[in-house]
Amino acid sequence: MDYRRHYQPGGTYFFTVATGHRQPLLIGHIDRLRQAFRHYIDRHPFEIQGIVILLDHLHTIWRLPDCDRNFSTRWIMIKRKFSAELPAKFVYASLQAHNDSSHSSISSLEITRWGSAASKASSSA
Repeated sequence: MDYRRHYQPGGTYFFTVATGHRQPLLIGHIDRLRQAFRHYIDRHPFEIQGIVILLDHLHTIWRLPDCDRNFSTRWIMIKRKFSAELPAKFVYASLQAHNDSSHSSISSLEITRWGSAASKASSSA
């Protein structure tokens, strides 16, 4: 798939993020997920305008500060913190599934679809 990322300072973005190989990790480790979000919201502020967390993926809408457009770094840091705190058996399972497939990502969370809600709204007008 060919995704285009629109970086708009102060933009509002919709994301769907799925666990690597759709492992049902999010609800079972919800405290770790919350901690990862809180940790980086404190360091790199953004507003979560809405979020839905399911077993193996989440949907969220973020609004970035007016002078900031860097959602990619935020996701990298959140994914890294969440993955680093998972029990080894889950990380190993993700790596093993990766080795058995042709996927290029070995992270425990993979961003699968994203876009700027602000840019979509303006392009449809």
